[in-house]
Amino acid sequence: MRINKGGVTRIVFIFERVVVKIPKFTSSWDHFLRGLIGNISEGQTWRWNSGKFENGSSHLLCPVLWTSWGGWILVMKRADSLPQMLNWGTKESTLIDEHLEYFAGDDTVSNYGLLNGKIVKIDYADLDNHWGEDFKKQ
Repeated sequence: MRINKGGVTRIVFIFERVVVKIPKFTSSWDHFLRGLIGNISEGQTWRWNSGKFENGSSHLLCPVLWTSWGGWILVMKRADSLPQMLNWGTKESTLIDEHLEYFAGDDTVSNYGLLNGKIVKIDYADLDNHWGEDFKKQ
């Protein structure tokens, strides 16, 4: 197990097959609350895009396996880091075009990973309440 404390609002425990995200309690109260909301938001985004309203966009997101009540804990499949050889400054426009169509937000290279050979968004907590095209049609 590794621990990633580099996030602004959440701490991530990295296991072999899953990651566990919890609110960051080592900073300010504001960051802790945003971590709770981030877990809730990520869980909702996954449910809206992989459930009965899904319109083919769930393949762009790393799957959330479980979220606790109140956003205290979120369990997600583990995606591998993108290769270092990836030149994010020039290629991201073509590599993540489809992601940007459905899920605009914080699109730094650290918010994407490889799952089963495909690029997926691994941090989609801050999407400005954008839960995909089907949610907007409701």
